[in-house]
Amino acid sequence: MYKKVLLALVFTFLLLIPSSVYAANKTGYNNAVNLTVRKTASTSGSKVGVLPIGTNIEILGTASGNGCKTWYKFKYNGSDAWACGITTGGVEYIKTYTTTTLRTNNRNPSTAYEKELQAAGFPSSYWDKLSALHAKYPNWTFVANKTNLDFNTAVSKEVSDVETNLIQVTSSNMDYMAGYLSTASGSYNYKTNKFTALDSSTWYSAHKDMVAYYMDPRNFLNESFIFYFEQLSYNSSYHTASVVEKTLGSSFLKSYKTNFYNAGKNNKVSPIHLATRSMLEMGDTASFLTTGASFKYTANYYKNYSNIYNKMFSKCFNFYNIGAYSDSVSPAQNAAIYACGGSTLKETSYGRPWNTADKAINGGANFLGASYINKGQDTLYFQKFNTASYTETTKYSHQYMQNIQAPSTEGSDTFDGYEDIGLINSSQSFTFVIPVYNNMPEKTSIPNSKNPNNYLSKITVTAGGKTLTVSNFDGAKTDNNYSVQFSGNVTTATISATKVVSSASVTVNNGKTISLTSTSTKVPIKVTAANGATRTYYVTIKKELSGIDAKVSSAGYTVNDSYVSKINLSTKVSAFNSKITKVDSAAKITVKDKNNKAKSTTATLVTGDKITITSGSSSKTYTVVIYGDLNGDGVINSGDLLKLRQHLIGTNKLSGGYSKSGDINKDNTINSGDLLKLRQHLIGTNKITQ
Repeated sequence: MYKKVLLALVFTFLLLIPSSVYAANKTGYNNAVNLTVRKTASTSGSKVGVLPIGTNIEILGTASGNGCKTWYKFKYNGSDAWACGITTGGVEYIKTYTTTTLRTNNRNPSTAYEKELQAAGFPSSYWDKLSALHAKYPNWTFVANKTNLDFNTAVSKEVSDVETNLIQVTSSNMDYMAGYLSTASGSYNYKTNKFTALDSSTWYSAHKDMVAYYMDPRNFLNESFIFYFEQLSYNSSYHTASVVEKTLGSSFLKSYKTNFYNAGKNNKVSPIHLATRSMLEMGDTASFLTTGASFKYTANYYKNYSNIYNKMFSKCFNFYNIGAYSDSVSPAQNAAIYACGGSTLKETSYGRPWNTADKAINGGANFLGASYINKGQDTLYFQKFNTASYTETTKYSHQYMQNIQAPSTEGSDTFDGYEDIGLINSSQSFTFVIPVYNNMPEKTSIPNSKNPNNYLSKITVTAGGKTLTVSNFDGAKTDNNYSVQFSGNVTTATISATKVVSSASVTVNNGKTISLTSTSTKVPIKVTAANGATRTYYVTIKKELSGIDAKVSSAGYTVNDSYVSKINLSTKVSAFNSKITKVDSAAKITVKDKNNKAKSTTATLVTGDKITITSGSSSKTYTVVIYGDLNGDGVINSGDLLKLRQHLIGTNKLSGGYSKSGDINKDNTINSGDLLKLRQHLIGTNKITQ
């Protein structure tokens, strides 16, 4: 009695604990774009993947040496893997922290600051990370923007156009990043295993789960990526010329430090944001967009001067890649065309043509301020995902960048710039506007990075020494009525399925032998992609029976080689004979029991009986199979249950028709599933069907 009470109390206590409470653990986040993941903690270890920037990981262990100061172990695609988190030079790719994160949205606040966050509109899944940031930086302000949008709906809207969210993948990384890419129409051809580049040759549409991960603010609530949400309007208290200079550092853009500062101040835009965005867009070296050099546009050349439409100017600059969309012309050329005043050279908005560096830096800042920041898209997040409650433009459109990783990268670059000049401290004030959606999932994760292809290109079926190809097979369709037909009473078959991608795996008929127990057998073919995604095709194997087999089948019974089934319990010999003679009035039928004694027409058919049917010069003998009647007494009771148990434990194996009758669920094996079926029949909850 005492034990029962104690167990009840323990069970009740466990029910009161939220299911997603985790013990303190070491967590990390990747602060590098496409960090190499290796099988072992060594720079010579085989490469197994690429970790996108901002990915959160649970650290399982550490190591040092072998080309890296600190290696971190974590789960990647479900297996242990390693990445160099801190290089021998001290560069920190993976940052770590200890957390007891509760992802649930339904717990009560336990501290005064959590109460403040709750009052501000943040669900509890935001509290732990924001509390940690607040403890370290008490002057940082976090503002919840209640978007009033359903999270899953927002993600679906973002992926409705395959060109809206792109991720860069080089040819050398394609095998390691294929699972990060969209397989939607227009993005991927399953039949050829080819992804479609949507911007130059290395930019591809991002997988829906990747979009969800980068849209989920909770994945970026750490000190590096919190600047994903920094309010980007000009703030004179810390947006100074010296800060801009330090942000640009040794970049080739450093000579434009004054231009960036003045452009930000004049257009009410953070000059730090302008500087970091330009560095990210322009890269490490100067190009014709920052020097004004000539470039080819279709059949024409825009040079250092042009007299088209009598419009004279010297050079065209574009420091922010504004107008760099993808079409038949390269994105960079489109950006230059935009800077020059469009293809007609007549567009003058934002001070165009940008024929000096200062005009381009100031005009681009005016564009960002007037078109985005001053219209409610005032954070990197809202410029990428236009979902703010106060946006003045149409949601899910008017989004500045296609690169899904760009805002998190810019946010991290901003943090690094601020840190270098000493702005990351407990006294400095920053304001972060963080979106909150309705019906947010407990968490979001990046998808498995392996190849998603689970298509077949061909299916063949072999039976009775003959091989047939499914003639109407289309790998894109699983709901087609694929079938093949064999002549004669073939009893087993094998299926060969040709995969589009060798890394996929195929399971035919759940790994079991294909027994053709009827004239029509539907067989599942499950294809599992390298990333775990599954796809199931079905092929129906038909057989055209002949002779006596065909007559027995026409009478409503199932013929499988020398066995006949689909005979109900208590069926009289006379009833069976009557059905056969209706098909063939000249048929002669004899029935004998297991002891080879003739049975009268009034006797009941049981498992193990032998039925011989003669028609003309042909004759065939069948063994009766009644599912559940394992001992051949014509009823299903505890005696059959005992027989089945003895067979399963190996003390008394069934054979012949008795073995067939034990396969109650007709999956070609006798196992615990059949035992369950028999028990359900005996208690009356699920009667056995023949």
